[in-house]
Amino acid sequence: MFSWFKLTLLALSFMTAAICHAQEPKAPDVIETAAAQDDDFYTVWSRIRDGFKIPNMDNPVVKENLQKYLKRPDYIHRMANRSSQYLYHIIEEVDARGMPTEIALLPFVESAFVSNAKSRAKAAGLWQFMPATGRHYDLDQSLWKDERYDVLESTSAALTYLQRLYDEFGDWQLALAAYNWGEGNIRRQIKKNQAAGKPTDYMSLKMPAETRNYYPKLQAIKEIVMNPEKYGIKLPVIYNEPSFIQIFKEQDIDVKRAAHLAGMKEQEFTELNPSFNRPVIVASHHHSMLVPSDKIDTFVENLVAFRTSGKPLSSWTTYRVGPNESLAAIAQKAHMTEAELREANQIPAGRRVKPGSLLLVSRAIGIGDAEDISSDTIGATFSLAQDYRRVSYRVRKGDTLARVAKRLGVSPTAIVKSNKLKSRRLRVGQTLVVNVPIRNRQMAEHQPSKPVESASSTSNISRFYVVRRGDTLYSIASRFGVPVSAVKAANNLTSNNLSVGTRLAINQEGTPTKRNVVLEKLPPSVKKTVVQRPLSNQTYHRVRKGDTLFSIASSANISVNRLKALNNLHSNNLTIGQKLRLK
Repeated sequence: MFSWFKLTLLALSFMTAAICHAQEPKAPDVIETAAAQDDDFYTVWSRIRDGFKIPNMDNPVVKENLQKYLKRPDYIHRMANRSSQYLYHIIEEVDARGMPTEIALLPFVESAFVSNAKSRAKAAGLWQFMPATGRHYDLDQSLWKDERYDVLESTSAALTYLQRLYDEFGDWQLALAAYNWGEGNIRRQIKKNQAAGKPTDYMSLKMPAETRNYYPKLQAIKEIVMNPEKYGIKLPVIYNEPSFIQIFKEQDIDVKRAAHLAGMKEQEFTELNPSFNRPVIVASHHHSMLVPSDKIDTFVENLVAFRTSGKPLSSWTTYRVGPNESLAAIAQKAHMTEAELREANQIPAGRRVKPGSLLLVSRAIGIGDAEDISSDTIGATFSLAQDYRRVSYRVRKGDTLARVAKRLGVSPTAIVKSNKLKSRRLRVGQTLVVNVPIRNRQMAEHQPSKPVESASSTSNISRFYVVRRGDTLYSIASRFGVPVSAVKAANNLTSNNLSVGTRLAINQEGTPTKRNVVLEKLPPSVKKTVVQRPLSNQTYHRVRKGDTLFSIASSANISVNRLKALNNLHSNNLTIGQKLRLK
């Protein structure tokens, strides 16, 4: 008996349960009977109805939205069934703050009570927080967790935000409009109406269609909840008691294992706990999880049984990506497949990860130990390498889809998809936007190159590149398939700062440009890019076909104005053969 008692205490020390505000649900005054189960007295719906405080809105926009809902009773039922997990907690929070209970119905409009909902604009969770607004209200968005999806944290943040909006506008309808459209927009519209002597109520302000219908949608939901029988809607019974319990952990635990211990399918568990970005819940980051109230006994019993096995609750650790380290190599170290590594870290197929990024890997000899993930990783970063650059291409005479695709190094299908082309025929002057693969160093190392004959090492063949807006040393080096260090060495750069118009020599070894390259033996494609000597070493330059003041000034590392002053030029026109002074 002592052994069993000790294990039970050990399991219970793993968690500290808090039921919402650590308040036990109030027992009903009478014993619940089967006949009384549908009585509103025992449901959350009755609490919501009793706390309505926002004046009703009655206009054609409300009626239109009400009819849209009523045409889809199945949709209402799905939303209401999903809400049964969350409404008790939300109404507890709303009541505690003395807010109108209509606020508890807002997730019907925002997310249809889909806990992992994400809009095209990147708003997330039940309350649809945008990333910046979420950070403003202390919703953590890290490698491990996005609290915009956390039911408890996002509810608290949303109510705080709404209360602040009400304090500013003094009107719940306007506060809700500001929640949807932004308070700055509502302020400006109110000022415009005041200046024009017009009313400043919700329907008198000029708004986009989404905001125009926002509160009317909530009013429509309110009317259905107030009198479902009138509209032929049967709401699910949601008893006035918590549906989940919050558990704080002392050890890391796999999401899959937590679901198994609770006797739940992993999908059910993640629907209740959608905020975790990785397949492990990290204890050192003060992360908690939610377990259904009717599953808590199962969870504790299974936890006790599992811990007798001596196996760790988590099978994951972390790994820092090194320079030029491939995902395949990391996966091999961790005894994983590359596909498993990509899935655990949400890395799309074909994409690389930047050096220094923190990856989640399975615990294996040589890559991790049995310790939990450190609290030092709470601010860890993870970034995908920029394998593509966005290029605009203007179609010229004689261009075909296949020809343009070959020139840009992409497939014709990629051009069609990225530009949503309805036809494969191109027209002269048409602008195409394409994501073109960047030839990074790793790719270049694996691609065979044709030998180039020269009187000296081919690594000394330099191409020249003029820095454009947005360029970095990394992007330029990646474009030519050379190391950043080689670019810096070839140009005697002591920092990573670049100026637009700077002319850079590019070669694999990072050596200065030499004159002993035998150009006659080079392929035409290489000849076009080779310059025997930088203009910065010359006193004069003879204008050739294709030269411009900008190209000459850039190559000589001087400004266009300086070049014009040296040569007493008053226009940008040049003549082939003209001799220009550079110093």
